[in-house]
Amino acid sequence: MRVQQIRCRVAAIFLLAQLAVAVVSGCSRPASTPAESPPPLVFFEYPVQDEVTDFEEFTGRADALQSVELRSRVTGYLKALHFTDGEVVKEGRLLFTIDDRLFKAELNRAEANVKLAQAHLARVDRDFVRVEKLKNSGALSGEEFDKVAGDKAEAEAARNVAAAARVTAQLNLDYTKITAPIDGRMSRRYADPGSLIKADDTALSMLLKVDKIHVYFDVDDRTYLSIRRAIGDGRMSFDGDGKTGVEIGLPDEEGYKLKGFVDFIDNKLDPGTGTLRLRAEVENTSKLLSPGLFVRVKLPISQKQKVMLVPEVSLGTNQGQKFVYALNADGVVVERRVRKVGKQYGRYRVLLDADVQPAERILVKGIQRVREGSKTDARPEPAVPSKSLAPATNQGGPTGVPSKPTGSGTPTSPAAVDPAGPTRAGS
Repeated sequence: MRVQQIRCRVAAIFLLAQLAVAVVSGCSRPASTPAESPPPLVFFEYPVQDEVTDFEEFTGRADALQSVELRSRVTGYLKALHFTDGEVVKEGRLLFTIDDRLFKAELNRAEANVKLAQAHLARVDRDFVRVEKLKNSGALSGEEFDKVAGDKAEAEAARNVAAAARVTAQLNLDYTKITAPIDGRMSRRYADPGSLIKADDTALSMLLKVDKIHVYFDVDDRTYLSIRRAIGDGRMSFDGDGKTGVEIGLPDEEGYKLKGFVDFIDNKLDPGTGTLRLRAEVENTSKLLSPGLFVRVKLPISQKQKVMLVPEVSLGTNQGQKFVYALNADGVVVERRVRKVGKQYGRYRVLLDADVQPAERILVKGIQRVREGSKTDARPEPAVPSKSLAPATNQGGPTGVPSKPTGSGTPTSPAAVDPAGPTRAGS
């Protein structure tokens, strides 16, 4: 029994020794070298230079170029309508008819009075000829001659009164037919046939000229002063005679697709709001503009000037300071400070004061994966179909502004914006 216990202990010791040797031999193996991670993939574009115009945006209200409230000039009962509600009519089109029977009778009476006055004047003229001969022969006293001459003058005046009454009666008869004074679109009718219409009082309908539209908008005092200074410096001209163009944007669309020009500038600022009222005339061939519609107005406040632009997605922020990441000749990321930016044109932002060079490659995608000094796998930003580009503006480029590349390569169209975006906090 004792011998058997000794043998078990020896076997256990032998197994423990083998296990220890295995552990020691495993720990003594050389460590494997980790594989280097590939440089991050980024996409770049080149800065572009183009001529742009500074602008300000305002909210405007559309109004009819001409509006006429239709009223009758005579009192009577409405006999008939000659249009449908909302119909487009031409100038001179018959719209309403007032019962004209009384006015025809008045005209007939006026014409009869004219004939009566003419007959009386003809008889008095013959009397005057006779007494004039008698006066010349000395057979008629001066008193009798003056009486006949007075009768002749009274008859002439009576004829003129009758003629004027006939003109008035004819006008009143003509006023029973109300026609369109301008081309335009009718509103609904305000009175139905059989209604009593009072002269110059009862409104019948509204007629609006809508092939062209006026857009009224208010310019704040700061913009007004900026414009006046630009005019004083000779940097722009601004007047209300149709030379200053504006762009109009509808509430349900991007960009500004309609064109117009400023045709009116008020002569003073509103002291209550501190704004100056302007008016633009806009062609309404598309019939999208309607009186009362609120629109967006883009007003130029400078002449065209040459500037450098970079994609908006390339701009980042570090502790309140804007920057962009660029690539040097070795493909290493460098940070370029942007001290002042201007307006945004489409997908591009104007750089007013920055360290960016025209030929540098600006990172636009993958920015969150790099830092200054990083090596990258940089590729040009792939083009995007033209249908996804921002609507054109008043600038020269096909995408709104940029049209003349200045870098060593060709600027490409925008791709999808990186979800994380270029902004980072801290350093």
